[in-house]
Amino acid sequence: MSNRIEVEDGRDLGAFIPANLDDYGLTPFEFRIYSRLARRAGGKGAARESVASMAAACKMCEQVVKTTLRFLCGAGMATKISRSGLPSLYRLTPANEWVHPENLDAVRIQCQHHPGRLTTQVTTSPRSSRHLGTCGEIEYHIHARRGEENPDSPTVISSIGI
Repeated sequence: MSNRIEVEDGRDLGAFIPANLDDYGLTPFEFRIYSRLARRAGGKGAARESVASMAAACKMCEQVVKTTLRFLCGAGMATKISRSGLPSLYRLTPANEWVHPENLDAVRIQCQHHPGRLTTQVTTSPRSSRHLGTCGEIEYHIHARRGEENPDSPTVISSIGI
């Protein structure tokens, strides 16, 4: 798969966006910050850039970048690795570990209203779950079985103060 698009007349359009990312349901800010992390991560799969630098490059305020990074971690799209005295490292996760798209609004709400820590656990099978990020001051367990159409499956099942 190429990371560029070339049309029939030979023009290079300069970008390739995978369908699963394009159709995932991200807001423009979420899509922009995820794209920034993906480009900066390169082959290493992890990006290190300060919030101030991301905000300047993406033409948005630092608070929006911070909220968006919390969302990306809460949705399982990235994990944050804090480093003393250095910008945090954001490691991108495989798409099969992302929260089910039906749960994105629940993650957004918690990241906006509880800006400390949100813990999301995504269940990909009845017996497995994975911690996928933090944001908000309440612990939330979101069980989202990827690909299932059962509306009862992807729900926020608990809210526990930590």
